Amino acid sequence: DQVRELAAAGVEIGGHSHSHPQLDQVSGATLRFELIHCKEIISDQLGSVPASFAYPYG
Repeated sequence: DQVRELAAAGVEIGGHSHSHPQLDQVSGATLRFELIHCKEIISDQLGSVPASFAYPYG
């Protein structure tokens, strides 16, 4: 609910992967899942596609 309120107030909500693994150490299939699933969850919950992504572990 708080994230929805922030988004409604104009705060940009971006992705950060689904389960926060170190992305350079996972398989291509896992990488795709992490990125796409995160994007889908944010889109479904907020009604808009996230415009940014913060890479876990820098």
